[in-house]
Order: sequence, then structure tokens, then C-alpha cells
Amino acid sequence: MKKLYCCLLLSVYNYCVSQDKYILEGKFKSVMENRVLYLEIYDNYSLNKYSKIDSCIIKRGHFLFSGEINKRSNDAKLFFSNGENFRFILDSGKSVIPIENSSESSNSFNNAKRPATISNEIFTKHENIYKLYFDKYGKYLEIVSNDGKVKLDKVIDNVKKITELRNKQIEIIKNYPSSYYSLIFLYKTLQIEIFRKDTALLLKRFNELDDNIKNEPLGLEFQEVCNKILLTDYESNTVRSASGFKVKTKK
Repeated sequence: MKKLYCCLLLSVYNYCVSQDKYILEGKFKSVMENRVLYLEIYDNYSLNKYSKIDSCIIKRGHFLFSGEINKRSNDAKLFFSNGENFRFILDSGKSVIPIENSSESSNSFNNAKRPATISNEIFTKHENIYKLYFDKYGKYLEIVSNDGKVKLDKVIDNVKKITELRNKQIEIIKNYPSSYYSLIFLYKTLQIEIFRKDTALLLKRFNELDDNIKNEPLGLEFQEVCNKILLTDYESNTVRSASGFKVKTKK
């Protein structure tokens, strides 16, 4: 038990201090001299949530970011102060984003291409599935921000279709057991309330990942969170059963 405790502490320590280096560069086809471009790298799903924002000045259409990230793959987006943005997955190492925009386009990120990595291949496939479902079942809702501004937000307001959509996305990662982003996607799915009820399925998909991915600090954390949810559900069902309620169990 003491040995296991020490291993867990070591994993948490490595998770907090290990850093991977990255370089992100790209070029806008339409030159936007001296505009300030921002890069946000974030984690909004694990026990170690964070958001880091950097900026650079575009010179002759070129932009360049470099630094350290605490995971091999990270959710990220490029954005301007006017709200225009482009989402992608930032991996360790060098990434390139070519942006074939034009001066006539209303969106500065028009025809932007995500880095040619496995993570972004998965991300794009997931996005394409979402777009198909949104076009068929989605709707826009007016959202009022704190400053009183009204904006339209994409929403699929149908639990059955959301579940169906997410399950199709989960099926895709079965083809990418060696991708760190597959682990990230499972963890993000765990944060959706309707999928917390299906934690056993997510854990099953997790166990299909390569051992080196499962043994990453984030993988160990994911297992721990899943096991806590399953234990809480079991204890809750036991209490209800002891109180005289009928509890359905899967055969």
C-alpha cells in the first residue's frame, strides 16, 4: 500500500513539473502587418485546469509562438481581439498552420488548415460529425454576456442526439489507441453529465488504449476519477436498496 501511495505521488509530481516544448508557426496569405495575434492553450476537463495566453505581432504575414506545455497534446486556439478564432490541437514539437485567407474575406482564418498531426486528424473528424448533427438537429440560441451583448451560440438541444453524436465520436478513437488526444477526448467526455452515467463504457474504451498512454499521469488520473464515480454510484445504489427501493442492475 505504501509503495502504491509513493507511485501515485510520483505520478502527480511528474504531471505538474514535466514540460514539453512546442513551436507553432504559420503564415496568412493576405498580409496583416502588425496585427496582434493571440494563442490560448487550455485544459478545461482535468483536475489540473489551466489557461495560458501568449501573443505575437504578425510580420509580413508570418507568426511564431514557442514555449512549454505540460502535456503532449493540448486544446488550443488562435484568436484576434475582435473575437475571430481558430481551434486546433497543439502537440509538442513543431506545428505549422497555413492560412489561405484573402483580403476580401470577412474571416481572417478563412481556409486555415490545422497542423498535420494525428491529434488534429481526430479533432477534424470529430468536428465533421458534429457539423453533420448540428446541420440536422442543431439550433441557434441567443446568449446574453455579462456586458449585455447578445450573441448566437450553437446548441443541439436533444439528449438522445447528443448521446448518439458523442458515441460516434468515441468510436473513432478506437482507431487511434496510440494517440494522446484519444485519452484527452475520453476525459472531456467524462465531464458531460449524461456520460458520467456511462463511466464503465468510457473506462472500457480507455482500456483499449496503448499501455504507454494509459500509464501517462493523465491516464492514471482518468482511471482514478472513473473509479471514484463508479464507487459513488455503487454506494448510492446500495443505500437506496437498503432503504427499500428497487434498484435495477445490469445482467
